[in-house]
Amino acid sequence: MSKKNKVEDNLIDIDIDIKDIDKEINDFYIDKEKIESIEVPSDLNILIKNAINNAEKDIKIEKSKRKFMYIAASLGIILSVGIYNPVLAHKLPPVKNFFQTINDTLQVDEIASFIGVDKYIPKAKLDENGSIKFEVVETTEYKVNKTDEDLNKELKISDKEKNEDIKEEDNVQVNNLYMPNSEYQSIQFIHEMANSIIKAIDDRKYGMVEITPESVDIAITSLGYIKDNGVKEYLNRQLLNWKKGDFDNAVEVHNYVWNILGGEVGKAIAIKHDEVNKIKSKYFK
Repeated sequence: MSKKNKVEDNLIDIDIDIKDIDKEINDFYIDKEKIESIEVPSDLNILIKNAINNAEKDIKIEKSKRKFMYIAASLGIILSVGIYNPVLAHKLPPVKNFFQTINDTLQVDEIASFIGVDKYIPKAKLDENGSIKFEVVETTEYKVNKTDEDLNKELKISDKEKNEDIKEEDNVQVNNLYMPNSEYQSIQFIHEMANSIIKAIDDRKYGMVEITPESVDIAITSLGYIKDNGVKEYLNRQLLNWKKGDFDNAVEVHNYVWNILGGEVGKAIAIKHDEVNKIKSKYFK
């Protein structure tokens, strides 16, 4: 095979129309007048400086927005925590009173107790040294049942009250002081003491024992009848606060023993501060 034939065999058949090429050139062509009409700023520094200034303004505005959001969020958290735990501001009485007023007005403690939030979100309290401590509401699955002896004792107390001048308030039966002599009676005695200073969610409370230094001592002594050591230790800690005239735990104590007794009505949601103040002024000065 000759060289000529080899070249011809390797040629590629290219079919390009001249009109197509002209069209491509025309599309690519930039008119001279258009080029000359493009104006370049006489001072690029001013343009760049203005652009930078505008960018800085936008950044400052964005930072201000974020700062405002952080401040608003922080204030919201402070208010929420303070209203839920007014005692956190105990060193600033005006602030504490402010938070406590909102707490009382919105019934925060009542709502927290009703929906059970206080079992998971700690409440701040002051210990005997004036230090803040956080506690969640303790609960127990322990239950006590009423025996025939307990029932007979309740009937005797009821018969005795029928022949005496018994004070009644908010559907509460006021019981005379008695000495518990069983596990059930020990729990019930504490329950009736707590009834005297708490508000029930449905205003239904049955049985009341006045809280005095004597009744508190009786309650502490009767803890010996309780078989569960965890329950005994918890109630002992709480009643020692009562012995010192501190009744801030009244709702928790009431609902603790109320559960042990299998309570269905009369769950405590708040402390009756007027009653507590009367007891303090009379017995725990």
